[in-house]
Amino acid sequence: MKSHTAELNKITEVNNKWGICGFVSVLAAMYDNDLGFKGIMNEIEKKNHYKTRIIAEMSSYLSMLEADNNKLLTEVRVFTSTFGDIYNIADNKTFIELTQQYARLVDKVLEARKRGEEISLDELHEFGIAMTPDSVQDYLYRMHNIKSNHVEDSKNIICGCYAKNDPNKKLKHWIYVNGQGKVFTWGKEYISLNEFEKNKGYSKLYGIKPIFK
Repeated sequence: MKSHTAELNKITEVNNKWGICGFVSVLAAMYDNDLGFKGIMNEIEKKNHYKTRIIAEMSSYLSMLEADNNKLLTEVRVFTSTFGDIYNIADNKTFIELTQQYARLVDKVLEARKRGEEISLDELHEFGIAMTPDSVQDYLYRMHNIKSNHVEDSKNIICGCYAKNDPNKKLKHWIYVNGQGKVFTWGKEYISLNEFEKNKGYSKLYGIKPIFK
């Protein structure tokens, strides 16, 4: 069985391929603090379903926002478009459809690999959904019934960061910082937020603390 740290790294590793740091940082926080969720994730991982599960959940979240006519759907789509032309999507319907299509592609690749075919997820085109602070909090509550607060703390948080060389301090990346202050992102562990900021050129912009029961 993998160590707890290794499992946390497995959760965030998919962000190396996909621009979904907000989603995986939330999942890492839940895995680290909710025993029930940890058990569910371990079973999903045993069946090698994690990658399809995370894409499917993102698709479901966007669809729920659309059904509620929630302004966060547009907010997330517009924010996603700021990360380059490949993410520039004109309308919410297309945004959801493309996410659903990508979920089906991932599922096909994984099914083909089970049959012994040499196909890698790395061969798929880039994909990303950029989460705003409000959408991170909404996702926590809407999908997992977990309330959260904005805090100044630097531990036990889902942390939004900006690039230090950006004078506008635009939100660029989400990470998970655990109770000991260790950072988990991109499938790696950093000993502290300070080390991560120093080595990766980021600074803390937001701290969102989930309220686990």
